[in-house]
Amino acid sequence: HKKNVLAVQTLRNSIMESTLMATTAVLLTAGLATYFTFAATLKELPTVSAAITGRSSQPIAGTVKSFAVIACFMASFVCHTQSIRFINHVNYMVNVPMSASMPRNGVDGIDGSFLTAEYVADLLERGTVLYTLGSRSFYMAFPLLLWVFGSVAMFVSSILLLHALYNSDFVNSPPQPTTKTLHNHDHDLVLHVDP
Repeated sequence: HKKNVLAVQTLRNSIMESTLMATTAVLLTAGLATYFTFAATLKELPTVSAAITGRSSQPIAGTVKSFAVIACFMASFVCHTQSIRFINHVNYMVNVPMSASMPRNGVDGIDGSFLTAEYVADLLERGTVLYTLGSRSFYMAFPLLLWVFGSVAMFVSSILLLHALYNSDFVNSPPQPTTKTLHNHDHDLVLHVDP
C-alpha cells in the first residue's frame, strides 16, 4: 500500500513541477512580449510590421532576437502542458486495478486490453521526455534573452548553461572504495579506503 502512495505522490510532484514551469514560462512570455512591444514603440526595436515588410532602416536583428526568446518560452509552455497531460493519464491508469484492464470481449464491445504496464510506462516516458524538452527550452531562453543585450553576454551564458547541463546530465558515479590488505603475523587486516 505504501508503494502505491509513493508512486502517486511522485507523479503528483511531477505534475506540480510542470505546472510551475508552464506558468512561469507563459508569464515570462507575456511580460517579454509587452516589453518588446513597448521598446518597439519607443523605436528601440523595429516594429513587427516594419520588420516583416522590410520598410525599416533599423536592423531586423532586434525583432529576430525578441521572437527567438518568446518562441523558447512558448515551446517550454507547450512541452510542460503536454507533460502534465501525459503524467495525469499515468496517474489515473496506475490506480486502475489490473483485473479491470483485462479483455472483456462481448460486453458492449469494450476491450480494455490496451491498458498494460508497457503502455503506462510508455506514457510516463513521453511525459518525462516532454518535461525535459520543456526545461531545456526554458533554460535556452536565457542566453537568447541576454543576446538582446549583446553577443558577449549570450556567449558567456551559453558556455555556463552548457557546463551546468553537462554536469546534470552526465553525473559521474561515485568513486569505488579501494581495498588494501595489511599482513600481520597473526591476522590479515582488510581496510576500505575511500579516495
